[in-house]
Amino acid sequence: MALKDWRVWAELLRPMDVAFLAYLTGLGAFLVLFHEGVPYWPWLVGLHMLVMSLVLLFIFWAEGEGVRGLYGSPKLVHMVAYRLIHFFRTTYPGWLYALLYKESGLLIHIIWPGTFDWVFIRMDQILFLGSHPSILLGQLGDRWFWLTEYMSFCYAMYYVLLLIVGLTLYIRRKYLELERMLLQVGLAFYICFALFILFPTEGPRFTLTHLGANRLQGGIFFSIAQAIVNTEGYPGCAFPSSHVAVAFVALTAVRRYEPAMYRIMLPLVVSLFISTVYGGYHYVVDVLAGIGVGWLGIYLGERIERWWVRRSLEEEIYAI
Repeated sequence: MALKDWRVWAELLRPMDVAFLAYLTGLGAFLVLFHEGVPYWPWLVGLHMLVMSLVLLFIFWAEGEGVRGLYGSPKLVHMVAYRLIHFFRTTYPGWLYALLYKESGLLIHIIWPGTFDWVFIRMDQILFLGSHPSILLGQLGDRWFWLTEYMSFCYAMYYVLLLIVGLTLYIRRKYLELERMLLQVGLAFYICFALFILFPTEGPRFTLTHLGANRLQGGIFFSIAQAIVNTEGYPGCAFPSSHVAVAFVALTAVRRYEPAMYRIMLPLVVSLFISTVYGGYHYVVDVLAGIGVGWLGIYLGERIERWWVRRSLEEEIYAI
């Protein structure tokens, strides 16, 4: 196989690969055109090019005859090596989404110097007859300590949710279903990252502190959730809620491919949605937008896969 032959790459790449590489390419081009105020932007563009090159080389190597020859080998070391390579070939985008999120946090104010919180606060008030839902829900924590702990547990669960669902599908050898979910999760993430830049929003824990949006007290799970948010969160990445978007995609995948697991996850994920408002991390409008982005990621992912299958069939027919 020749690296310079585009038809080789067309055969090796999968929809999740193309979506991942297209995002890096598009964001790199965006940085070249709109980089004012972004420190070390040439390094970011260069990093994009490096990551894309490494991903393409990894795919070419992982799909090569040398790695395929390890499958079925009687030697344990060969089987372990094949499984590890196959695992990372199938799941590599999922390990990189966190890094892309951190990068998006550096670009929040690349277009707008301010935030759009005032818009979403007003929308929440319209929906709730002049009240702030994050304040109303947070007041429940003043009476029920256990509720804050449960909500904090559900919120923190997001950071292992994709890992749990992904490993479940991989262990049960549902590789195509796993790749389909990672494609849809990726598309949801990419849409969220774009909207972070277009509509930077901090969230109630920054804007409604004077009304008590950040006064909750809790135990171990509350401390864990707060530590994660303070370490990994970025002021400006509230709209839409990527927590909700990704959890919605993962829940939909579980409903389709693991019905027994779905019955356990459904109340936890719904609680996760509520916890984003309860903890003052998001407005209700952020949650609704997150559900919409999750649905859009699923819809676009299914359309891309159908086109991909149709294109592959047409190429096979023309090759006969």
